[in-house]
Amino acid sequence: MHVSSVLLSLASCASLSLAVPVDKPQWPEYADNAMLQSSSIEQTNMWRAYHQASDVTWNTTLADYAKTVANTCLMVHSKGPYGENLATNHETPADSIYSWGEESDGYDYQSGEFQYGY
Repeated sequence: MHVSSVLLSLASCASLSLAVPVDKPQWPEYADNAMLQSSSIEQTNMWRAYHQASDVTWNTTLADYAKTVANTCLMVHSKGPYGENLATNHETPADSIYSWGEESDGYDYQSGEFQYGY
């Protein structure tokens, strides 16, 4: 449960740390923290339901950790105590989460390895 929370919170915080061009409109997830959290949790739980896993809820401790990592502006895994996913070039945090969910097609559940070399 906690790993998924930090995954989405890191994605969300990392996305928020990126500079947004002045002429680009703000997406709802960026404009309101509650909407960001709701969107991220909803998208994560959709994928978890697909894999018959229980829902997650927002975890402030994990979100704070993710924000600290994201504020370093380094696109590398922190090697911290939580699992994390990194993503760039997505318009919203929910798009990042959806993209990670699609990666499950490349996961070999027998071997526990990704076919794509992750």
